[in-house]
Amino acid sequence: FCHAAKNRRERFVCENRLYSHENRTTTALLGKEAAMACTVAIEEAIVEHYNNQLRELLATGVGDDTLLEAISKCRDEEVDHKDIGIKHGAESMPAYQAFSQCIKLGCKTAIWLSERI
Repeated sequence: FCHAAKNRRERFVCENRLYSHENRTTTALLGKEAAMACTVAIEEAIVEHYNNQLRELLATGVGDDTLLEAISKCRDEEVDHKDIGIKHGAESMPAYQAFSQCIKLGCKTAIWLSERI
């Protein structure tokens, strides 16, 4: 499926979509708490990424107000998603901390790779 990609970037996007689909499917099969725990972990990784981007833009003076507001808005939406996951039982999943750290590692790896491709 991903072997038909024309370049590294397309292949990465394809593989990332497959990982995301497998991740969602697996957590859904594990139940509501796992799905919510997955959501919380993903949102925490994304919020951290947005915060890093905002800090870098502010430190370098590169970003204009429109860009900073757009990133802040996206970040705030991710925080809302995280809060919904917590409200719906994410932390009641057995082995929540270990599960969360594994999901975050996958997300942070995907972010790291996407910044380099």
